[in-house]
Amino acid sequence: MDKGKFSIAAEAFQDAERLYTEQFGASHPRVAEAIAYRAWCYAKSNREADAVELYRKAIELESKRPDRRGDRLQQLVQQLAWARSKMTNG
Repeated sequence: MDKGKFSIAAEAFQDAERLYTEQFGASHPRVAEAIAYRAWCYAKSNREADAVELYRKAIELESKRPDRRGDRLQQLVQQLAWARSKMTNG
């Protein structure tokens, strides 16, 4: 997939984040999911700094959930590490 398609996808996930926030509230799991998917798109588009910031936000939201899934939180932490490694390794 070329970088242009990742930017289009990132915009769609940003729209999803906004809609989920409006419909379900900012702490809903779908909001964190949309943020994480946008972060992935940014990392694939060489926007690692933006990806790291969004992964941190998704991790914060996920960690505050009373019904949080440890595997999902662990996955987000791994994705954050991946984005950080892309920043240092190019």
